Amino acid sequence: MNRKSCLLIIVCNVLCMVLISCKARSSAHYLLKSGFVGWVRIDFNVAGATPLVRESGVYIVRVDSTGHASTSSNPIDLLAEHRFFLREKERDTELQENKFWDGRTEFKETAAEAEPRIWGRGIVIDEHKRVYERFFVGTKEQFADSIRDWTR
Repeated sequence: MNRKSCLLIIVCNVLCMVLISCKARSSAHYLLKSGFVGWVRIDFNVAGATPLVRESGVYIVRVDSTGHASTSSNPIDLLAEHRFFLREKERDTELQENKFWDGRTEFKETAAEAEPRIWGRGIVIDEHKRVYERFFVGTKEQFADSIRDWTR
């Protein structure tokens, strides 16, 4: 193989990697009942469940008052920009998601600790190969209390 052929193969591989990484991520809006505090579970690939609805290019995830939702759709991309809302009759209140990097939260220790937020979000595959998403809605203290019971 000559030098031009090797260079062409390398350029094509780099171009393919760039095009693949530019794929648009599908974001979602999670709608939760006002006043909800606790763990949320969203089951995916559930036979007979309705697929997620898309409005203006965004998936809509409606969580019931017990913190549960089921859909026949595939799991949502966790790396996309998602928004979480506590749904009230007249308005929606947006919740912030806490992201953990190297074990540290992104926000400083402030009054924000007393505000409800999204904590511990992730996709789980259980022993029966069921796929679901879990996250906690509540204050930092409520989240800490909810996981404290796991270690006892």
